[in-house]
Amino acid sequence: MSPCAKPVRHIHEQYDTHRRDIINTMTLIPLLNGIMSASARAAEDPVPPAAEAAASVVPVKPKLFIARDFLFEYPRGWTLIEDLEGGDSMADRRRQNVVRGEVKSPDGTISVSVIQQQASKLKQTLFQITSISQLGTAEEVSKVILPPGTKINQVSVRTFEVPSKNTGTVVGVIERDPIVIYRYSAQLQNGVRSEIAAGVILGRILILGAGCPEDKWDSSEPVLKAIADSFKLLPR
Repeated sequence: MSPCAKPVRHIHEQYDTHRRDIINTMTLIPLLNGIMSASARAAEDPVPPAAEAAASVVPVKPKLFIARDFLFEYPRGWTLIEDLEGGDSMADRRRQNVVRGEVKSPDGTISVSVIQQQASKLKQTLFQITSISQLGTAEEVSKVILPPGTKINQVSVRTFEVPSKNTGTVVGVIERDPIVIYRYSAQLQNGVRSEIAAGVILGRILILGAGCPEDKWDSSEPVLKAIADSFKLLPR
């Protein structure tokens, strides 16, 4: 793993737990492998000028992908992948890494996926892992969630304050720990550029990756960064 080009930035924000609707999508395709293959294939195919222009435009009002425990924003006009594999039982999917959501740009050069994995597979602990910071620093975690040979260009840590919760029981109001998101700007070994956001909720690590071929980076960088920056976890 190459050393980071810039020091880790720490950002603190107030958390918004608003939900509008729920979309549940799952498939067994690994996140970063999917980004690498899809983006690499797109780089080899001719792209219609209209589609290329549409892929580089950041809309004023993006669409919102909301699942039970995470959300992210993406441009209107992009394709939502409902279920790439299908046919597998829910129990089988829960035992493996699953892609919880995926969208693609009109020309297919940008692929965005969210993968889920049990955090205990990355680090054995006596208690349930509730924050990605319990797995290590952003640099340490990058070594276990990113493919070998990945070059990290920038790392930041985003901290979201979570409002207290009224349990409705004799316990009363409880204070909740902040949610921590690790953000990476990276270049995979095959040249694909990727913006990545990762966090832990209820013992599960959720990783969003938005990637494009190197030759599309200049026009796609604002879109990729906006998508990854919009990734949030939804505490119950």
